[in-house]
Amino acid sequence: MALALLKSGGKDDRVASGHPLRARLRAWWEGNELPPMEATDFVNPESPASPGAQAEEGSPADTPDWSPAWQQLVQLIWGEGFNGPGGEEHVLEMAKPFGLTNQKTLLEIGSGLGGGACVIVDKIKTYVDGLDFDPNLVDHAVAIAMLKGFDAKAKFRLVEPGALGVRPGFYDGCFLHDTFMAVEDKEGLLETAVGAIKPGKSIVIAEIFTGTPEPGKVAAASLSMEHGDIFPCDAARIVAKLKSMNVEIRVDID
Repeated sequence: MALALLKSGGKDDRVASGHPLRARLRAWWEGNELPPMEATDFVNPESPASPGAQAEEGSPADTPDWSPAWQQLVQLIWGEGFNGPGGEEHVLEMAKPFGLTNQKTLLEIGSGLGGGACVIVDKIKTYVDGLDFDPNLVDHAVAIAMLKGFDAKAKFRLVEPGALGVRPGFYDGCFLHDTFMAVEDKEGLLETAVGAIKPGKSIVIAEIFTGTPEPGKVAAASLSMEHGDIFPCDAARIVAKLKSMNVEIRVDID
């Protein structure tokens, strides 16, 4: 689908569109109309100190980050079961280093709406344990696995970033997908992920990293629209930790 955004030209336009982008998208998707904002409200609609920051109860801005309507929207963009870039071919390509079979088990951290795990179960028949930090995403993943008849092999569980509760040395591979940005203790996450796989098995990381240790203005503005708390970092930090654990990095692609 395509989203058409009208370019703002003057002061009156700015006031009319002063609501946060996320609130306007949700209102559009759910068929609601946001109330007009007064000119005095347009100080910074995202700021708690701004009069326009207090949304009325029941307004789109109060809905959960991953509400059903928002899940529908991202799947129209990225495909069924995906809340970000991916798709069936991409998932299968990323899974090649694991050498998966119908007797092996993959750990996916950041399983999202469950599309990737369902592709692997469908095409390779591998067991997949999917972990995510958002209850709305986990609920959807569980539902889609049941609807597709994959729930015997695709299991999804809600976890806390610092308490994944995984079995050490159990998995035949680990796929971390858009996970590090949601975790402050990135080194601890890596230690858990590496400890969860069998000796000699692979880890694949697909992540959005900043180009520098601290994000610039453009990156910071983009990250501010992400769901939940965001803890950006550059890839060098992750590479350094992997090397300190004697993990051989065979592929590093931007």
